[in-house]
Amino acid sequence: MEERFIRVPRTARYHVLGDPATARMVWVVLHGFGQLARFFLNKFEGLEEGLLIAAPEGLSRFYLDEQHQRVGATWMTREDREHEIGDQLSYLDALAASLLDECPQAKGSGCWASPKGWPRPADGPHWARRTRSTWCSGVAACPRTWTAA
Repeated sequence: MEERFIRVPRTARYHVLGDPATARMVWVVLHGFGQLARFFLNKFEGLEEGLLIAAPEGLSRFYLDEQHQRVGATWMTREDREHEIGDQLSYLDALAASLLDECPQAKGSGCWASPKGWPRPADGPHWARRTRSTWCSGVAACPRTWTAA
C-alpha cells in the first residue's frame, strides 16, 4: 500500500470581538482541545476596546458525546501530524494577514494559546515570530501584558 497526499482548499471558521476600524492591536486566541471558537471567545468579552480579538477554530471537529449532540474542535491528532501542523500554520498565516489588513490603525498583534490548545510548544512561538506577533501561553502570562496603546 502506498500513502499519498493532495492539497485541497479548505474553509476555516473564526469568530471576532471588537471593531476593526478602531483596533490598535489584533489578538489571535487559540482554544483548547474540544472547544469551539465561539464559546472560547466569550472568555474575552469586555476586553475588546481598542482591540480586534479573533478566535480561529481548529480544523478538525468531532462529537464530544455518544448522542452526537455536542461538537468540539481540535487543532490535530497524532495521525499525519506534520501535515496537520503545516495546514494549521498556513491557516493562521492567512488569518493574521487578513485581520491586519482589516485594521488600518493596528500597530501590532499578539497570539494567546490555551495551555492544552496548541499542538507542539515550539510551533506557536515559531508562528508568532513569522507574523511578528507576541506569543503567550497560559492565563497568567496574558492578556494582562498586552496593551492596545
